[in-house]
Amino acid sequence: SSVVRNGPADLAGIQPGDTIVAVEGQSCTDFDELYIQVGGCLTGRDAVVKISRGGRPLTVRVTLGKWHNPEFGIASNRPDPVEGLRVDYVSIASSSSDRAWARGVVVREVQKDSTAARHDLTEMVDVISAVNGEPVANPNDFYRLAERARQSGEPIQLLVVRPGEPGGSRAIGAFGLKVEAARIVTLKPGVPDRPVVVVAELSRSRVSAPTKLREFVDVISAVDGTTVQTPEDFYRVAESAAGARRAIQLSLINPERTISLP
Repeated sequence: SSVVRNGPADLAGIQPGDTIVAVEGQSCTDFDELYIQVGGCLTGRDAVVKISRGGRPLTVRVTLGKWHNPEFGIASNRPDPVEGLRVDYVSIASSSSDRAWARGVVVREVQKDSTAARHDLTEMVDVISAVNGEPVANPNDFYRLAERARQSGEPIQLLVVRPGEPGGSRAIGAFGLKVEAARIVTLKPGVPDRPVVVVAELSRSRVSAPTKLREFVDVISAVDGTTVQTPEDFYRVAESAAGARRAIQLSLINPERTISLP
């Protein structure tokens, strides 16, 4: 009946109105059978799902998330924290609330008096969508990228999105682009957080493929040379350009580049 944006089903291309026929070769005729089949698959692995769309059979691969179960909290193999920070699948936070999903991993634990604790990171709320400009899809990505930065001597920079921040509920606006408030957190003593604007949603019919914008990864630092630090900054400049029927130039960071949106 509905598909949660940025959830596993949405990212796999499942649409409202689709009928789920089978999971991993096992038929599903009701919700209980679907629950059992999905529950038997491993988190982070791809599951082959057969669906029917308007009577036409289709097969998709769904990368499964992790469902929040408040009755079970034992972890047999906990990863070492990164500057006092542990993360988990974002779906455990989304499944226990009515907030929309964001891409990335959720902050699961912030150890007291650690470097991470100095950055106002909120457990089960804040989502880390990129590390040093690289997208994070699951906890393994996060720990791998953090370790790579540590070994190379680079500071670990996190792109942090807090669902529900001002500007996040706005519909796709001028130029087929929606942005959200975010911040860059550098896990290094003495480095303050930097407020930024992140690409949150693209209208595929209006934003051309060659722009190669990445949702919840690309950070917009300026529009037409004007620095933007909040969604309101972005929309003010973009809508002014849209009213004048002219293109805009977006300055992006990580990596630094400029693109034009007609």
